[in-house]
Parts: sequence; C-alpha cells; structure tokens
Amino acid sequence: MSKRNSLIELYRFLFALVVVKNHGMFPYTGPYIGPGRIAVEFFFVLSGYLLIKSLDKFMELPMMVGLFKFIFRKIKSMFIPLVIALCFNIFYKILIKDYSLDIWGYLWYVEKMLLFFIIYFVIRKIFKNTKTFWIITTGIFVICAIIHVIPMFYSWGLFRAGMAISLGMLISQIPPLKLKNKNILWIILIPIQIIICLIFIFGNNLLIEEILDLILYPALIYLTFQINYEIKIFNYLGSLSFGLYAFQCVVRPFEVFGLSNIWIMFGIILTLSIIEDLVKRIIRFKKNKLSLQ
Repeated sequence: MSKRNSLIELYRFLFALVVVKNHGMFPYTGPYIGPGRIAVEFFFVLSGYLLIKSLDKFMELPMMVGLFKFIFRKIKSMFIPLVIALCFNIFYKILIKDYSLDIWGYLWYVEKMLLFFIIYFVIRKIFKNTKTFWIITTGIFVICAIIHVIPMFYSWGLFRAGMAISLGMLISQIPPLKLKNKNILWIILIPIQIIICLIFIFGNNLLIEEILDLILYPALIYLTFQINYEIKIFNYLGSLSFGLYAFQCVVRPFEVFGLSNIWIMFGIILTLSIIEDLVKRIIRFKKNKLSLQ
C-alpha cells in the first residue's frame, strides 16, 4: 500500500468541511470561512496533479478497455458514496418536480472532473509524443483560464475544471526542489498555509480567488508532496472527505419536508462518512486476508 501524504489528507478534509459549511449544513453558519467555490478548485488542481501518474499506466491497453479501467480506477474509492448520492439527488429532483437530466447536484465537480479525465485519456492515447501532449495541455489550460473568467461561463464550472486540472497536471512536471535541508520547505510552506487560511476566513473577492487558484494552490500542492509527513489521524480525516462532500445529497431532501436542524444534518453526514469509511476498511481487510491465504 502506497504511503499517504498526511498533509494533503488534512487539506482534503478541511476543504470538504468548507463546502459543507457553504451549503448550510455545518453547525457554524457565520460570515467567515468560505465561499465554498474556492475549496472546489483545490480538489481540481489536486486531481490534475495526481492524474498523469495513473494515466500512463493504461496507455498500452486498447482505447476503450484502457479508458474503462482508468475511469474505474479513479472512481473505485468513491463508488459507494457516489452511487448513494446520485440516488438521493434523483429522489430530491422528484420531490421538487425537477425532471431535467442533470442528476449531479452538489457533485457537479465530479462530473466535470471525470469529463476531463476522459478528454485527457483520449488526448494522451492519440498523441504519443510527450512534447506534443504537454503543448496541448498548456493550450487547454490557457483557453480555459481565459474563458472561465467570463461570468456566464464561470457558472458552468466546465472551464474552471479545465483550467485547474490542466494546471495541476502542468505543475506535476516541475522537478522537486533539491534541498539538503528539507526544513526549508516548511519555511516556504507555512506562510502559504497562513495566507490561504486568511483568504478563506476574510476573503470574498474574485481577483483574490484567482491568485488562490493559479498561484497558492499549485504552490501548496507542489511543496506539500515533497514533505514526508505521516500522521494517522490526518490520513483518517482525509478518508472521510469525499463522504462529507457526497452525503450532503442524502440530507438535502430534508428541506422539502421542513427539517432544517443543522446539527442533525451535519451529524448524519459525518456518521454516514464514518460508516462508509469503515465498510471500505473491512472490505480491504478481507481482501488482504484472502490474498495471504
């Protein structure tokens, strides 16, 4: 089993909580912390940063076989909460008599993420030349970065996803810093963390958000992955992050029935996240036990 980056796992948990708070399902409902849209970009950049390593593993397979295995690999860890969330999204749409085909709801970012995963798989499969692939990736990043600032297109989320995922892929190609003293990374990283925290607490400005998306998130992810930092509790919190995101869809129908106790809603979200993680751990344990027999 690959070693997790505990700081990244902590970030995932905290950013997921920001999204939950932004949707009005977190006990703290004050004016600080948020808006949730600036947390989503972190997940896009992170997914792009991790994409290229998993992408290359499936390039030798035929197009459709490789694409299927690649997408399954990417959604395997979030399959259970994703299916549950989509079912409740459909239920919610029926309750409010919305019969449009969009069933993603709060999980719109998963839809956009998977779309760009497919796009980049196909591009990588067609353009074998590495230089050509990265030129195309840079082009997609520039086009999406320009278009996404237009208010109409920003609301779509498509170009936000394309910009941030492409940026994450590009920074994954920057060689690690060759430092004899790794503590220097902390000296650089801690101020970045502080600035991001201040923006989350006090900031609500699109220009500041662009700095967050284009500079601070990439720097945070690039530097964090160069630090060996292992804390089990952070790893555990990170394992709850997608559940926190997905299970908002489970409690969303409550509002239709007039149930709006935030403590109960958040309690259900957190409990379901813990149960879902426990189920995955039991499944992994049984698989490992069978493999040793």
